[in-house]
Amino acid sequence: MKMGGPVFDSIREFFETGGAPWAFAVVGIFMAILGFAAAAEYVLIGIGYMRVFNKRGLKGVWKVWVPIAQSYALGEICGIVPIGQKVIKKPAKWYMLTSIGGLVIAVAEIIVTLGMFAALPAMSSGGIVPVDSAYIMFSLLSLLFSAAASGLGVWATIFVIFIYIRIFRLFDKKNQLLYILLSIFVPLAFPICLIIVSKNTPIEYYGAPPTDGNANYGQYTGYNGDPNR
Repeated sequence: MKMGGPVFDSIREFFETGGAPWAFAVVGIFMAILGFAAAAEYVLIGIGYMRVFNKRGLKGVWKVWVPIAQSYALGEICGIVPIGQKVIKKPAKWYMLTSIGGLVIAVAEIIVTLGMFAALPAMSSGGIVPVDSAYIMFSLLSLLFSAAASGLGVWATIFVIFIYIRIFRLFDKKNQLLYILLSIFVPLAFPICLIIVSKNTPIEYYGAPPTDGNANYGQYTGYNGDPNR
């Protein structure tokens, strides 16, 4: 069936008059810009994480260059994460699990969406009840995964904010509020702020400043149980 209407006519005329090469060229340039921006972001984040990771005297700096392992490395940099009167003593594990959970949900949503589209053709041509039921099932699963993604996103956002607080309190308590606000509201500000504060010597917020230059700042030895200290 031939599609009509002013919109489709305009699109057809655009391609028939030689507009296709220009369209593909514009899309190619746009994709190249996105690829360059993604690569620059990856390198910037890796450098920022690496600088503070080394300053904390931690081992396994390779983790800052591996996407999922980056979450674990960021938790290691914190050592502990105070949230109100509670303290998360293993933020590396919890933040990495959060990242893995987000990845699993994203993949599941893609599979469910493909399943919904696969059920549509049979339904539009008078499909039978099992196909209709399959579409309803995929729709319900889509709503379920969307709700799970929203809940996980809220938790991850809250967790990340407290990670920002912990890190900048360790490296520059005087200007921590500025760095925290920039990291929350300005894209790519977090790794840049990490590079800036990495010039400072980290102070262990929950214990006496280490006297050994090789001290493992990631440990919480000496923590007295007071999250407001």
